[in-house]
Amino acid sequence: LAENISFYRTVCSLWETIIDIFFREISVGGDTKLAPLKDGRAVIFVAAPHINQFVDPVVVMKVVLEKAHRHVSWMAAAKSMRRRWVGLFIRSMRSIAVERREDHETKGAGFITTRGAKAFGHCGTQFTQQLTKGAIVRVRTKAGAIAAKVVQIVSDSELLLASPLQRTKKEAPSAEPQQRMSYDKALSPLITILLAASLTAAVATAAAALASRAGVSLSGLWPATLCLAFQIACAVTLIVYGWCRDGVPHTALQGEYVRENKTAPGAGLTDPLSEPEKEDVDVTEESAYSFLPYIDQHSM
Repeated sequence: LAENISFYRTVCSLWETIIDIFFREISVGGDTKLAPLKDGRAVIFVAAPHINQFVDPVVVMKVVLEKAHRHVSWMAAAKSMRRRWVGLFIRSMRSIAVERREDHETKGAGFITTRGAKAFGHCGTQFTQQLTKGAIVRVRTKAGAIAAKVVQIVSDSELLLASPLQRTKKEAPSAEPQQRMSYDKALSPLITILLAASLTAAVATAAAALASRAGVSLSGLWPATLCLAFQIACAVTLIVYGWCRDGVPHTALQGEYVRENKTAPGAGLTDPLSEPEKEDVDVTEESAYSFLPYIDQHSM
């Protein structure tokens, strides 16, 4: 009971309700493999490649909770956890902070130009002091950022790179029209929020009234009372939203939310494992640059 009325479960209920309202259907493949995880064994979930760093973890966490009754603590960028409001929600979900190399990007001294796999410094570059072998040199251009790895530091004004600076090659727009699906909202966001808030207040008031009749004081238990009332309100809001949208009872709480797929098989899907095509770029004008430090993974 203490676990279910915690701030952690309250935040999880909020995001799970938002996911169920936003997505009409969540299809899970291989969910039978989750059932054996109910015994409490240690598990590492790898959700890769993923599209959204906030939505994807919540979807996986929701499915694991429904199928295995387990809670997932995700690894999250330490930079995101240091943000005021985003960090509050991430920390409340018991995430594990991870420092990324991208979060330590540093502006380099001077300017550089490149020719093939060689980089040349201008106006006081300090390659020997600022860079190490394995660091990433990045130059931002109007067409996007281009980068390459350092393999040798020749001097303060010359570098050898593992390859020429590269950027993702732009694909030509497809001539075939893309098939898109759109759905009308059953309830406006404002109505949905008001419904959840009013239900939370109603449940909390009812709990206080019942406690008063029973001679129990909730003065020291109001955080737990609000957490539990909010979770009940989320569940009821989800059922009401599903009923208004589809005219059928919403059964996603039991993991049985199945509808007919109205899109053509494979429509609008791309291979997530395919590598984007790269093209080499030479920096002919003196340009500002930044670098990402080399991190020895074996020492972590």
